[in-house]
Parts: sequence; structure tokens; C-alpha cells
Amino acid sequence: MSPLAITEEVGLSVVHQLAADAAPAAVEDVPAIVDALVKPLTETVRRPAAASAGWTLAVPPVAADRLPRFDQSAVDGFAWGGSAPRSGLRLVATLRAGDARVEPRRGEAVRLMTGAPIPAGADRVAMQERCRIEGTILYPPPTDAGENVRREGEDIALNDTIAASGTRLDARHTAVLAATGIAEVTCIRPLRVHLIATGNELSELARGSSQIWDSNTPMLRDLLVTGPDIELTSVRCPDRPDELRVLFERARDEADLIVTTGGMSFGQEDYVRTACTAAGGAFAVQSLLMKPGKPVGLAQLGRCIHLGLPGNPFAALVAFVVVGHPVLDRLRGREHRPRWFDASADFSLERRPGRVEFFPARLIPLAPSGGLSIQRLGKGGSARLAPLAAADGLGRIDAEVDRVRHGDRVRFLEFPSVLR
Repeated sequence: MSPLAITEEVGLSVVHQLAADAAPAAVEDVPAIVDALVKPLTETVRRPAAASAGWTLAVPPVAADRLPRFDQSAVDGFAWGGSAPRSGLRLVATLRAGDARVEPRRGEAVRLMTGAPIPAGADRVAMQERCRIEGTILYPPPTDAGENVRREGEDIALNDTIAASGTRLDARHTAVLAATGIAEVTCIRPLRVHLIATGNELSELARGSSQIWDSNTPMLRDLLVTGPDIELTSVRCPDRPDELRVLFERARDEADLIVTTGGMSFGQEDYVRTACTAAGGAFAVQSLLMKPGKPVGLAQLGRCIHLGLPGNPFAALVAFVVVGHPVLDRLRGREHRPRWFDASADFSLERRPGRVEFFPARLIPLAPSGGLSIQRLGKGGSARLAPLAAADGLGRIDAEVDRVRHGDRVRFLEFPSVLR
């Protein structure tokens, strides 16, 4: 009998053995588990600096030019060198941004527009609204040397490091890269992800009376493809262990990350763990002490990582936020820094302690305390989507809490930082 046939025939006992060996991990342990299991990518690509937004730096770029490139005026005003005589300074020229420098003589001044080069020999600029002009004679106020002058390289010097490796580049960085003469940057190569949605019930058309629309695939596509450095392929697979194993074996040699949805519990028809194990996978996480999203798995499979998410949409979203984001950041060599905030509960709740609980939450526009206050939306349940669509983010209740009262401290994560 082939290994596949054995797996299919005794699949339930295999699942039960996995369940027996699966001590749930704590949510707080996820960062350390991910750091130990996931190795950052090392292959790189060169990217035009002007088209590098969304990519992750592999090598810190250094400035090819100074910023500013030359001494320039910080204001519209007048420039001269040394102390101004009581008899005033004779105006001899006007410089705009982009004009060539001039060299006035002692006792002469030059009108400057913001960004214009400081004339040779000038060392200060007086704001025009503080000056008095009679004909061609300028009477400036007392002005210190260096006042209103942007010195060459005072912002960024030649060969200064622009950003650290692991930085996800955005419009801020492309501006600085361009301003300092950097034409190309070295980035982490695109991350190759295989997305597998499992379940006999899933359909794009939901024509059958027992079928449902596949919502996890489009949701996870949007969660995964947040920039140009992701190469994503997605397939749908019925609950057939032989087909699942083939998909795992194929992805094992092609992908950096395999993401599956569904089939992660320990029931008779949950085949994802056994298929991954049959393909050579070893699980570091079989489940997490959280609600929803407890049946989440994290495994090493050859050179890639397998992230197994629950099938219910909200549970899949929560598990991706808790485990998926750290994995993606680690693969790219980024520091994972979720932006959770303290909030005041605008609800009360009795609950069984033991698991971290996540819930759709809405911000209260004007909290009575003046701080951040949130409402808990919906009645719970990992398959509910209407509260998710109405929420501003995720709320979190720590595992040891058995009761939440109005005004108690909870945690809140805004969706803009989740749906990145």
C-alpha cells in the first residue's frame, strides 16, 4: 500500500495523533517561534530608485550627493557678507532658485528668492519683510552670520546612509533617494506565495444548494499582495488528501510561503495537517490559545514555510494578523511592529478565560474620558462578516481576563495597519 493510501485509510487516527501531540502555543510566543523558524530571504534584485516604493531594502543606500547641494536661502530676502554699514547696502542683483551664483563686492547685497544660491562671500540672509529699501539702498535689521541660510549638506551629507536594510520603501524614501542622486537600490527579491483554499463547499459561483462563495481567497489576496514584491498564485482544492499532498509537494519546491485556508481542525475531513506532514512538513505550531483562530498551524516544509489558516473568514483574518504578518516581515528581513493601542471598553462582557480574544471593534468618536474608546461589534463567531465590515479595527482581550466592564482597559489595532 502506498504512503498516500495509508494516509487516506488511517487518516482519522493520524489526525487524532496530531491532536494529541498539539499543545496550543500562546499568542505571546508567536514572535519568538517565527524568528526561530523563518529565515529571511537573501536573494536580491536591483530596482530603479524612482520605482522602488513597496519594495524592501536589502542593502542600505548611501547618498550620492549632498542635501542641500549648495548653500541656499531659506527665505525670500537679502544676502550680504559681514556687518551691514549704517549707510546701507547697495542692491546689485536678484537671484531666483536655479540661477547661477554671483559674487557681490563688500557693501553690496543681493535679493534672493527661497532656494536661490547664496552669493559668494555672503554669509547671512535677512527676511524681506524685516528690511527697508530706499531706491537701490537696503537697510537690513541686525542679522547673525548663518541666519536663514541652508548650508550645503546640513540635511544629508555625502555618503550618509538613507535608510536601513529591512526598510519598506514608500514615497518618503523615493523623494530622499531622488534628492540625493541615488538612481538604483538593492532590494529583497519578490516573495513567492502559493495560496490554497480548501473545502468541497467552496465555489466562485455558489450554484449548488450546499455550496458557499469563496470569500477567503479574495480576502487573502488583498492581505498578501500589498506591494509589487509579491508573486502570488492561488488555487482551490477539494477535501482530498491526495490532491492536497500533490499541491504541497509542488509548492514546496517553488514557493517561499504556502498559505492554506480551511482543513486545519482535527476532524475526520480536515486533511491539511496530514497532507503537509506527508509532503515532509514539520509543525512548530499546531494551534494557538486565541479566539477565534485557534486551529492555525505553522510548519517548515522543505525550503518554505506553511501557514495554515482556519476556514472561517474572520478567524482566518485574525490568524493572518497574529501569525501571517510576522512571517511576511521575517521573510523580508523587516522588524515586526504591530501598532496596538490602549483603549477603554465601551461594553461589558462575561467570558471564559484561557484564550486571547479578538473581536471587531468600532471607535467611539468622542470618548467621555478623552482617550480612545471602542465598542465591541457583533455577537461573536468566527464566520460572521457583517461586524467586520462595519469595524474600524480589532479589539483584544487578554487571556486571563474573565470579565470586561465599561471603562476597563483593552487593546485596539486599527485596520489601516492591518490591511496594509
